[in-house]
Amino acid sequence: MKMTDDNKEFIFNNITRWLRDSNFVISEEKITVVTSEFYAKAYLQSDHEHILEIISSAGIETRFVLRIRLHVSEQQFEIFENLEPQEKLTFNEKMNREIFPQHQSLGFIDKSALLEKTILIDPKSIDAKQEVIQNVSNLLESAKSLQISFDEFFSNKQRQNDN
Repeated sequence: MKMTDDNKEFIFNNITRWLRDSNFVISEEKITVVTSEFYAKAYLQSDHEHILEIISSAGIETRFVLRIRLHVSEQQFEIFENLEPQEKLTFNEKMNREIFPQHQSLGFIDKSALLEKTILIDPKSIDAKQEVIQNVSNLLESAKSLQISFDEFFSNKQRQNDN
């Protein structure tokens, strides 16, 4: 569905408003209408640890990426980088079991773990707000779960390396 930039800006403004209505604090917001680029950072008032980024897709599509950067220490990142191929596969399978049902993705880029969900929003849908908030909620839950799994995996791996 082709949209105009005005619709993309309208949807972005709705997303940030819906998040505010749901007790999120918008800590940063960038709107570049000329290039149709929209970006915001938000966090729940009760959870300053997991910062949600809202990023518009390139072009005039109404896709937005919801992203949470997960804490990965320098030591954990080094362990991840040095995993044998089979160990990496096992690690990825474990992480994917947690995020795949939500159609989320996880990637390690520039010493960060990025948990992402791409959403397509129909501005005419009466369920758009509920869908956005549900996707954000699912992403936050996955982030918390993955953080626990990271810590367990890397602690176990560190103990193995120490022995």
